[in-house]
Amino acid sequence: MRRSIALHIFPYVTLIMLIFVLAGCAPAGGQATGTGNNQPSQARHIVVSYCGTDRPVPTTSLSPQSPQPAVYAGSNGVFGANFSAFDAHTGAVLWCDHVEEAGVTLAKCVRSCPGPPLTFVGKPVISKNVLYVCAGAYDSYTLAFNASNGLARWQTMTDCQGNLSPVEGDYETPAVENNIVYAGTYALRASDGSVLWRFHLKAIFGPTVVNGIVFAYSNYIVYALNATNGEPLWHFQTHEPLGDAPTASSDTVYFGTISNKSSSDSNVACDFFALNVLNGSQRWCSHTGGIDGSLATISQGSVYIGSDELFAFDASTGKLNWRYAVGTTIQSMPEIAGNVVYVSADGTYALNATAGTLLWHNTLGAGEATSFESSVTAYGLVFVRKNDGKGDSIIYALQASNGKVEWQSQTIHQASALTVV
Repeated sequence: MRRSIALHIFPYVTLIMLIFVLAGCAPAGGQATGTGNNQPSQARHIVVSYCGTDRPVPTTSLSPQSPQPAVYAGSNGVFGANFSAFDAHTGAVLWCDHVEEAGVTLAKCVRSCPGPPLTFVGKPVISKNVLYVCAGAYDSYTLAFNASNGLARWQTMTDCQGNLSPVEGDYETPAVENNIVYAGTYALRASDGSVLWRFHLKAIFGPTVVNGIVFAYSNYIVYALNATNGEPLWHFQTHEPLGDAPTASSDTVYFGTISNKSSSDSNVACDFFALNVLNGSQRWCSHTGGIDGSLATISQGSVYIGSDELFAFDASTGKLNWRYAVGTTIQSMPEIAGNVVYVSADGTYALNATAGTLLWHNTLGAGEATSFESSVTAYGLVFVRKNDGKGDSIIYALQASNGKVEWQSQTIHQASALTVV
């Protein structure tokens, strides 16, 4: 996520749709947009085929099988997008689905007609061997796939792309709990994608559900909702826009806000907050200089958040344990494995989680235009996505002990954030 959160989202879709209207070339009337009626066979819908072919991917309702160790990532593209699984140990492609929206009929162009909008596939989440992901082009959909083989399970038109940037990669990550998928403003039955309920606030779900509470947020407000029926429980309003989605433990929810003020200014209001999960009362707050797209991570009594530096706070009291300055602003979620915290900024860093001392740093060819998204640790490896600033990405697998490259993928067009199982 970038500092443009207050202006986001639909960076491609909204702009191009506006051009369609101004050019007299827009989707034909009478077709639903973002209705969430779970009717993919009518009007617009997502077509899933095997990458590089026209063969459709079968839809299955059979119980999914356990997948082998894999890295899952989507991509963006003008003529559809890909959703792929890579072998976690070698980087070999295990399966690849091509996702494209169909059933879109454009009105006759008065003047020149621009090209189609970007098709996106966001960061997937996995639950009970099923992947849930947000995808779309003209509309947004929540889809379910078998993690083991990429077979499609269901699709539902939702608003999961949202109206602000909720998590890295600019597209919302679903949350799954108790057989319910939370995406956009919709709660869906995990087995078939049918709509259970929807809330009608100008907010979207964050990827956090805890103790029967699902968290949603807008630019300035964090909402706590009953996860079963969507009834509002409490809300908390901030004075500055949120930097990213809230993260919660069993009793505390954490989030940061964007601030342009110097962290050396002792008079600046708090920009990192800890609230009581049950009632939204403030437990503590601190100042980091302004969160810029970093989700908080909670581990072993500490909470970690990135800003111009990486901060580690006592999760209960807010006492600063340590801070570490990296080469640039941190726009990724810290990852904890054992007593090591991994974070990506200008390359990937490994720090002692207790003391904040540097263990290793691999720049991965970082440059002025490059950026790195959150790392994921598994199988003794650290997986990280590098963006070259020109629309292309590479996935790296680094040895967790020393940061050396174990494997790297071929170039992927605008890959989404990674999920590893």
